[in-house]
Amino acid sequence: MKGYPAFAFESFKITLYCLIVTACFYFSGVSNTVLLVVFNMAVMSAAATFSPAKKALLPVLAGSFVIVISIVLGGLLGFYFSIAAPVLTVLYAGCIFWFSRRRYWLNAFINGVVMFLIFTFFPFDLNDGVKYLLFGCIIAVTFALFYVFFDHVAYKEKRQFNNDSHEGRIYSGFLVIVTMVIAYLVAYFLKVYAKLEHVYWVPFTTLVIIQGVQFKTVSTAVKRMLVNTVGALLIVFLFAYVVPTDFWINFLILVVFLFCIFFFGSSYVGRTLFIELFVLSYTHLLGSYHAYIAYDRIIMTLLGGAIVIVMTFVFMGLKRFQS
Repeated sequence: MKGYPAFAFESFKITLYCLIVTACFYFSGVSNTVLLVVFNMAVMSAAATFSPAKKALLPVLAGSFVIVISIVLGGLLGFYFSIAAPVLTVLYAGCIFWFSRRRYWLNAFINGVVMFLIFTFFPFDLNDGVKYLLFGCIIAVTFALFYVFFDHVAYKEKRQFNNDSHEGRIYSGFLVIVTMVIAYLVAYFLKVYAKLEHVYWVPFTTLVIIQGVQFKTVSTAVKRMLVNTVGALLIVFLFAYVVPTDFWINFLILVVFLFCIFFFGSSYVGRTLFIELFVLSYTHLLGSYHAYIAYDRIIMTLLGGAIVIVMTFVFMGLKRFQS
């Protein structure tokens, strides 16, 4: 299968898997909050190595464990060593672009550092960390089994390498590090002096925009700023005026957004829009949604995108000057 049929089949598989996992934990009697955490772990395990092409079993299993370990370490680090968390997050992101030569490892670790970053801002103690580690291991193993069930045989994928040269990867790593340092500084000043919440969206936005780390980063930043603004406004309208405050109705909407993320996987604009809708809907389901969260999201996205654009032009200028 090629094109949209392939993406449709993969989105069906991933959605089915996430629903099965969530149902199993639901019937075990966990709370809605734990249910949502488990659901998110299942979604990100699938996203870590997402591709409509056939993959070997090892990258699928390893990608899931990268997500689980990143979530657990990020949450524990944010709880016990909150001051060191931004520094280690920046180093984690920089090292990915410096050393990752195989494309599927790069994609898996990018998703991992995104989860690491988010959970440093939503920390948990050691007891919860052990619980989430156990749940995550169950999810990783079951996702690998689910993949084998659908694909039946172990595929040997061609080794896809990151096309960047060694110098290009060093350039990308430095660009990521400098950009994220600036983003964390901006987030700090916004929190302290402007009293804004959810400032983690500034470094989060810079990370997800810059993950391509190519000269098209500027156009990518502009697209993401526009799409995220539209998505945030849609969520304000949807949950303020349309959707009733019922957990399972909201959860169904979340599942629809999940399906669309992978169905439109070949379109950057489509994928980004539904990721935005998924993230804000997930926040709503966790019980912390208010309209101002979406407005904060718009502000942080614009700031994060602007940082990426400025620093990309700076690094491009320095690269031309050196050559």
